[in-house]
Formats: sequence, structure tokens, C-alpha cells
Amino acid sequence: MEEYYQSEEFRALLSHYENIVKCGKPAYFDQNELGDIIQYYALSGMEEQAMKATELTLKLYPGAVEPLAFKARYALTIEGDVAKAEYFADLVEDKTDWEYYYLVAEILIHKDQLERMDSFLRNCFNDLDKADQDDFALDVAEMLNDYRLTELTLSWLNLVKDKQNPDYKSIKGQVLVNLGSRDYDGEGEKLLEQLTNEDPYNVTHWLTLAQAQLVKEKYSESIESCDYAIAIDPHNTTAVYIKAQALLAMEHYEEALQLFMRFHASCGESHAAISAVAIAICLVSIGESKDAIRWLNKAMKTVEDKDAFFATIYYAVSDSFPAKQVYPLMKWFFLALGEENKLFWSHMALMSLEAGQQDDYQYFLGQAIKRNPDEARVMLGGLFPRGSKMKDWQSLIPKQPIHG
Repeated sequence: MEEYYQSEEFRALLSHYENIVKCGKPAYFDQNELGDIIQYYALSGMEEQAMKATELTLKLYPGAVEPLAFKARYALTIEGDVAKAEYFADLVEDKTDWEYYYLVAEILIHKDQLERMDSFLRNCFNDLDKADQDDFALDVAEMLNDYRLTELTLSWLNLVKDKQNPDYKSIKGQVLVNLGSRDYDGEGEKLLEQLTNEDPYNVTHWLTLAQAQLVKEKYSESIESCDYAIAIDPHNTTAVYIKAQALLAMEHYEEALQLFMRFHASCGESHAAISAVAIAICLVSIGESKDAIRWLNKAMKTVEDKDAFFATIYYAVSDSFPAKQVYPLMKWFFLALGEENKLFWSHMALMSLEAGQQDDYQYFLGQAIKRNPDEARVMLGGLFPRGSKMKDWQSLIPKQPIHG
């Protein structure tokens, strides 16, 4: 689909649509054309434009699946409102449309009903003509991979008959790379390299390979793959972001900062918060803490679920950067959640211990035990001798944390 969005045909359609919207003139658009425009805006992180296209489409085609699916997914991912998503899904007129099937599946994923979701999709799969089953299975595998449901993704890939299909190779390669220890002989990366050899002007293949190389900590190779993608499509923001991540991991902070700033200037609202955090990490790394906090504050203002956002950022930075480097930023971030917050005190105790901040460690540990003992037991129990009582933890010398 990404190749279509880069085609002259789609660019002409998008330009015509945007001119009509800008001038406020009435115009006729086919339902599928509007659906493509909604998908393009959504994939580009341009939620506001996608919502406008959605409202226009629903005026012309009230039961159309694409706009209703967008509104449902917005309710799921941005608003965290499953009931609202179910309401929009129920309004879809054609409930045999594959997009409707995928939407129902995503709602069930958000309801943590994975067995029911898998059963529903397999019934849909079995009802299809055999000629359509590969495409359906690949669509499902891609969706499941996006949700990091690895075993389910592999089970759906096993249903695909054509193992030479580029989409099969791409998804299988990503899954194997993300599995790490199960990527026998680097099979995942080899599959992705095959795709770039078979179709060297395909930007998507280069980006998929670049992301895989980033996961495998092959940072120079990831940058090279991003450069190929940028050479083909100079305005590709995903390539800019992956390259910035690789440079950051290599501690080339100034270069990474410039690319994250470039990405932030062009990305949509769905990516604004995470790119602001990346900018803040770069700024902290070059000693610009005050400016970093300003960017982090900007990120906090763009998200509704601050707890979930903190958790995402905590695990991202703790896996990628030395604790001493990011601790001041994460402490500020944590305190911004408010005094009444009961979550993540254990996380901050662990990070302060790793950063060598003993006074903070004792404070956060005491608060973790008091405010959320269940979380403390899971996060911190391994630091202390087996069988020790939680009330005694503050008087015990903890083991060296995993991320030291």
C-alpha cells in the first residue's frame, strides 16, 4: 500500500482532495478514494486530517467501513475507550468486509480476549475462497505482529501457502529478528535482505531491514539502510527516525538530535510525544538538562494516559541508556505524575539504585513498599535474599541491578 501512496495517481488524488477542502467547494469522491486518503493520513500520523476526511466520508457514506474503523481505532488507541470502539464497529454496514473483521479482532485484543479473537478470525478465514486465504492470513499476521503477539503471528504465517510472497518474507523476517534467540543463523535478517535485493527501489523493504538491524544492534548497517531509503524517498520521516535512533545508540548525540528535531517538525500528533522524549534524551546527553525538561513537559501535555506513557518511556530508556544518563530526566518525568500517584515507585527505586543515587533509592523504596507492595514485590523482590520480609528491605544491602 505504501508504494501506492508514493504513486503519481495517489498524489494527484490527494492534491485534488486537499484543494477542494481548502476552498470549501463541494465535490464527488468515490468511497474507496476517501478510504485511501483516510488510511494515508492515519499511517502518516496526521490524525486531525484523517478525522476531517472521516467526517466528510461519513456524510457521503454513513455506513462505510474505513471512516468508522478509523474512529473506532482512535477510540481504542488514543482514548482507551473500548465501548466507543464497539459502537463505531456496530455502525459498519458491510460486515463481510475484511476491514470489519480486522477491526473486531483489534477490539478483542484490547479486551484481552485473544482466544476468542483467534477463533473469530479463523472462522472468517475458513469461509473465504482458497484464492483469497493467503492475502487474508498475511493481513492478520501483520496486524498481530504490530501488537507483538509473536506466537499467534507465526501460527498465521504457517497458513500462508506462498512462502515466496514478499509480504510473507517481510513479516517472517521481522518476527524472527524480534525473537532474537530463535532467529537461527540470522534467518530473519537474511529474509529481509532478500527483499532489498529482489526489489532495491522499494522503500518499505529498506525500512524494515533498517529496523531489524537496529533491533540487532547493527547500528552502522541500520544507518546505511536508512540512507538507501532516504535516497529513494528524501521526505521519508520513518527513515529519518530510525537513523536518529541508531545514531543515538552510537552516542552521536548532536547528529541524532538534529534528525529527531527534523522528524518532530514533520510528524503527526501520534508521534509528537515520543519524538519529544527522544529530543529530551539527546539534550540531557549533551548537558542541556533545562531544555530537555522543557521538551519532556511538551511531551507530557500531548498524552492523555500519562501512566501508560511513563511506563513506555521507562522501559525504552532503561533498555537503551545508562541509568546515570537518563535518571534526572526520568525523575522529573515521574514527579510530574503527581504526589497521589501509586504506580512506578518501585521502578524509580530500581533506577535510582542503578544511577548510584542512594538517598533517592531509600526514599523511593520506602514509598514503593508503602504505596504499592504488589508492584514492589515484582520489581524489587529479586534484589534481596529469598525469604526476607519487605519491611526489612530498607535495612538490607540490595544485589547489583541487572542494568548496571
